[in-house]
Amino acid sequence: MQYNAKRDISIIHHMTLLIAIGVFSSVAASGILIIMIETNSLSINPLYFSTKMGTLTNIDNIISYQQFYSISTFQLAKAVTTNNITDRELNIPIGKNITAEDISEFVTVFDDQPFEGGQISPRIAKWVNEDVFLFVQFDKPSPSNATSLNYIGIGKKGIFCESDKPSPDFVHFHKWNATSYREGHGHEAGDEGYWLMWVATNDIEVQGRQVSPGVDRDFSPTPPPKC
Repeated sequence: MQYNAKRDISIIHHMTLLIAIGVFSSVAASGILIIMIETNSLSINPLYFSTKMGTLTNIDNIISYQQFYSISTFQLAKAVTTNNITDRELNIPIGKNITAEDISEFVTVFDDQPFEGGQISPRIAKWVNEDVFLFVQFDKPSPSNATSLNYIGIGKKGIFCESDKPSPDFVHFHKWNATSYREGHGHEAGDEGYWLMWVATNDIEVQGRQVSPGVDRDFSPTPPPKC
């Protein structure tokens, strides 16, 4: 095979340029990150930062990155701050399951009765102003038998009309005055009562559905009439 000196010189020049670019990029990235940390613009675990910078400043890694990707200084800095997010979340507090004592405290605080006429609501409520109450709903209708909190929610005064519905999140209307809870669901246009919104607190099965944490727009919907 014929020796090609011009080709080898070109390869040497190319590799030298890659190394120079890589070194400059890593130094620049280190400087940017140090400034961000010193000015509290970036919160980061020191051990995680040290590990990442060791990887980025390794010349073999830099050459490999530069050969296959066009990596800018900004991209190198971004890689340090966004990769392996789990390592950055180690300081997040760990919650705990609700206890029977906690449920008893809820019952003590949520002691208002927005629903009247003899109906018994499967949730407990607390007025927060003249028009809105908060409610909590456990895994059992009676808090004394409950072991977990399935929903938190909001009830807002209103009438059973489409134009009065606060938002798509308020899926159910319930009359304030009914002889039984079943009879309290919105029926007639202009019924007076409350628009209810449920927010699930856990992965649960409700009404034959699998529900994840967040607003539950399928909880006992009562489509309102136009009036």
